[in-house]
Amino acid sequence: MYKIPLFEIVGVTFINMTCFVAFSFLASEKEGNFTWVLEMLVVLFFLELNMPKVVVTNRDNALMNDVAKVLPKIAVLLCYFHIGKNVRVKFIMDCRVKEKPKDLKVNGKEVKEAKTSNVVKNIMRAWDDVVESPTKDSYTSTVTRFQDV
Repeated sequence: MYKIPLFEIVGVTFINMTCFVAFSFLASEKEGNFTWVLEMLVVLFFLELNMPKVVVTNRDNALMNDVAKVLPKIAVLLCYFHIGKNVRVKFIMDCRVKEKPKDLKVNGKEVKEAKTSNVVKNIMRAWDDVVESPTKDSYTSTVTRFQDV
């Protein structure tokens, strides 16, 4: 079954509500395929005054490259939700912890292996603390804690 990617463009209103601006189906999520949609966005807003000031992405390189070409004055930020989701998947893959606990021997002592969900929860809590650090000092300490976890 062939899946056609849907490219959604949303905005945020002055009362902090999300609103839909445009949708487009893409042949694929490759560089150049976002260009036409972004060019139509420029036509839609037609005045530089009306153009968005920021684009938030999920770190899709093709989209980021096309935004840089079509909208060079716009800042590109990474989406907290999507980055966290990618980080979680990376932790799950890198931890390679079994779902069910099993007995391990460490230095001749039996130790119960933690479940993946608990390990990942602890790592994600530490990750959230790093991302949400309000000051440089708290960031430094949370990074150290994150590395320990």
